[in-house]
Amino acid sequence: MNVLTKLDCQKRDAAIINMQVQESIRTGESISDILRYMASEKIDGNQETKSYEVDAPLVLMEGERIDHSISEYFFDPSLNSKLIPSEVYFHKWMVFISMLSSRKSQAGQTSQGYAFSLLQRAVHQCERKYGTSEAKAFAQRLHDNRWSTGSEMTASLFITALTGNQESEFKQLANDRAFVNEYVLQVRRDLKRIKEDSKDLTEWNEAIYSINPDVSALMKFLRVSDLDEAEKWYRFFAEVDADITPSVMRSTFTVIEEMKDEKLAGWRTMFHSEKEASDSLTEFKKRLQYLFNGRTTIPKFWMELALIHYETSDEALPPALYQVDPWNAVSIDVLSAWGMKWQS
Repeated sequence: MNVLTKLDCQKRDAAIINMQVQESIRTGESISDILRYMASEKIDGNQETKSYEVDAPLVLMEGERIDHSISEYFFDPSLNSKLIPSEVYFHKWMVFISMLSSRKSQAGQTSQGYAFSLLQRAVHQCERKYGTSEAKAFAQRLHDNRWSTGSEMTASLFITALTGNQESEFKQLANDRAFVNEYVLQVRRDLKRIKEDSKDLTEWNEAIYSINPDVSALMKFLRVSDLDEAEKWYRFFAEVDADITPSVMRSTFTVIEEMKDEKLAGWRTMFHSEKEASDSLTEFKKRLQYLFNGRTTIPKFWMELALIHYETSDEALPPALYQVDPWNAVSIDVLSAWGMKWQS
């Protein structure tokens, strides 16, 4: 089974950016320079890929079926071992994501609201047929493959998977010490793994985007929990959540920095800011170790590379210290903005 190719990921990210531009034109909102620039960029047509079968989930519209033998409101090769041609997959994704990008209202419901109801219905049906753990993993795959937008929307899907969409079950889980402790340990382990294992800034950006819904869902449980440790852990994960947003934005600022050759809060600027705030390599190391160990701000590879290049001039810095995939960085920023609109 195949995951999406790198080229198709770029095309997907470009589609998200272009949808935001079109929605801004429709509503009369201002369009940022970075969105204009990315929308004008072209994917290399010489890399065209042939049709292949996709190992990624999709959500079906009302009355829609992929296969008459499958009656679910969703399609996921990880659960039913059936694959779908890439051209069919992308057509259906484009239709769905266009709803998530729009604030159009019809019959008292926004396009975003309708899209979320389809996501929630699919996750709920998955939970009833395959169980809680499979339904939560399905919701994670939807998030990672850009069928859900922003951490809060996916966190709500996680809660649907974990509770069967029952308010009483939500409150019961929030006060279940074993559940809360295991969820806390799992997210802390995943955060540690992401910081340790990310090999470049694009991988780091994707990883923190991927884990953010778990942080948001856990905070929702902790906010209403009566357990003694709940307040302590809520403060801890609130700080993690507060670190993730600027880290995602840092990658977008990096794209703008490289595009316009100006200083913003990107990765290159962060390197110089931390260096200028340090009197020596020892102080620089202490500052970076705090950001790595005590915060969710930088991955291990970046810290180690920054220490090696403490004395290196700006012109000679290795690209790994500031280079990100622009399609990935800007599209994730757009998805996060859509998620904020969905909350409002």
